[in-house]
Amino acid sequence: MERLSHIISTHIFIFATSIAMLVHSTWTFGTLFSGQQPTVYINDPSTILAYVFWVTPALLVALAIDVGQIQTSVKLSKSKTRRQQVTLGITFVTLALAGYYLQWFHLAHHIPALEFGAGLTADMRNSLEGFKSLAIFIIPALLPLSTILYTLSNTSDDVTANMTQTVNVNYPSLPIQNAVTPAIEKTTDEEDTQEVKTVDMTSVVTANDDDPNAVTSHNSRTCEECGQVMVNPTWNQRFCNDACRQSNWRKRQSEEALRL
Repeated sequence: MERLSHIISTHIFIFATSIAMLVHSTWTFGTLFSGQQPTVYINDPSTILAYVFWVTPALLVALAIDVGQIQTSVKLSKSKTRRQQVTLGITFVTLALAGYYLQWFHLAHHIPALEFGAGLTADMRNSLEGFKSLAIFIIPALLPLSTILYTLSNTSDDVTANMTQTVNVNYPSLPIQNAVTPAIEKTTDEEDTQEVKTVDMTSVVTANDDDPNAVTSHNSRTCEECGQVMVNPTWNQRFCNDACRQSNWRKRQSEEALRL
């Protein structure tokens, strides 16, 4: 019940036009399926029963078309993808065209022979005769056409709202190297994996008061080639720079050559 109330309140125009077309659509279906509408006499229950059997199937079919049109309009206004919009749009237009034909059929069999008002001249009446004849095509198209335009306008607004999104771009923060903090770049060979190492001078303390030039830290290691203290080396770092690493490699190559 709450969902029905929501649909009616949100799509009141489609709901109202569907109810308006229901009566004429029922008559068209009843006439095409079961013949002329039976005459009802209050004092004759058989005529009432005949009318019930005549109108019930027609009412159900007409109601199914109206409900399908309302439901398609609701789904079309909430559709997200282009494929759904195209499929639901074709379905809705088809149902609207069916409603147009049902209204036209009813009007074609009930339109009265009307005369122009006495205030119009004979020439004006003759010139407007063809325009009056177009009423049989224009009047049935008013409700279906209005429902199509109404639904497409709602869909256009929803699609525009869905396409308008706020994009937040998070730019990565780049490290800013301190001017007083030297950076030692390490390369990679087959034996040692070196990394770019930034030495924070604030973590370096003197080893003792007697030798202020000797430095150490909480995590230090000496270079295997020159014996210089490396502050905060990597877990597998053996040399303080490329020159020591290459010098040590050349020594080992020379030693192996002598052994051979």
